[in-house]
Amino acid sequence: MSRYVLLLLRIVLIPVSLCYGLLTEIRNILYDMGLLPAYKSKIPVVSVGNISVGGTGKTPFTIWLAQHLGQRFKLIAIVSRGYKRRGRGLKIVAEQGKILCDVQTAGDEPMLMAHKVKDAFILVSENRKKALRHIELTEAADLIILDDAFQHRRVARDADVVLWRPGTFWDYWPLPTGRLREVVWRLKRATYLLQRKGNAVDLATRLIPAQRRFTVDFELGNVVDDSFGLQNKIEAWAGKRVVAFAGIAHPSSFFEMLAQKGIVLAETVAFADHYRYTEDDLSHLLHLCRKTGAQCLLCTEKDLVKIQEFLPVMEAELKVNGIFFGAVTLQVRLQREKEFMNDLIKRLTK
Repeated sequence: MSRYVLLLLRIVLIPVSLCYGLLTEIRNILYDMGLLPAYKSKIPVVSVGNISVGGTGKTPFTIWLAQHLGQRFKLIAIVSRGYKRRGRGLKIVAEQGKILCDVQTAGDEPMLMAHKVKDAFILVSENRKKALRHIELTEAADLIILDDAFQHRRVARDADVVLWRPGTFWDYWPLPTGRLREVVWRLKRATYLLQRKGNAVDLATRLIPAQRRFTVDFELGNVVDDSFGLQNKIEAWAGKRVVAFAGIAHPSSFFEMLAQKGIVLAETVAFADHYRYTEDDLSHLLHLCRKTGAQCLLCTEKDLVKIQEFLPVMEAELKVNGIFFGAVTLQVRLQREKEFMNDLIKRLTK
């Protein structure tokens, strides 16, 4: 789609965006006035979310936060909607270090959390209130993290962490013209605003006091194998030919980060976010490795959880062709980390 057609489409959709923004604002006002009830849990609750569609680093930050809060709280539960999962209802994804369902039932992001936060109680449910009640009744946790729940106001929380990535003029408009799930000034509801490193302080950012604004960055860390076992740091692959693929919101950012580490990208393949891989997809990727002489096939950890079921079939072909398969971890770098954690823990334990 040319940029002129896209611009015309955005202009045509402005009335729809205004109606959408108005409806979300009415809903927020009703919650602000207490006319719509919000369930208050007896357990401390922190939400990690955003105000726009598309990737802002919400999942890796949720994992990072759970790992860090695990040093203060004994039992942590993570509640997710399980976007694009198969089926509905409440499903327990992981408990006491055991993964209890497959990626299609859980969704890719909750499954990744289950692999990364080993001791967490992880469940998916489109009804967050029902999930909280289940945690309370089973005494499964002493802290609850709500994943992607900034707009889910049916459940009260003690702190709202919002990741924000300033964009173009149109990104400040509500859907479908822009990317916002609600009007931009609703960022004022955030307890903490985490802005991507390198982005200028914009008008939206100024809605939050400076002491509650933090800068966050994401960088590639280690390469892990098909069972999330550590292989080596990403720098060890500098100079090697790699076929890279990703089914995330911004695949190009992953490819750019690999190139910045000195990796030679023989081929890159971008899939849609939350894409469900098939054996044919993996066969095509192996074909690209053979065709380009690539020594390695790399993806993100989010992709890894979606292709694990196919890896036993691929194993023989990988060995025959001398191709290493691995996934690259994403590390969170939060400026003023100690200040952020101390203030958050104070809010959660008051």
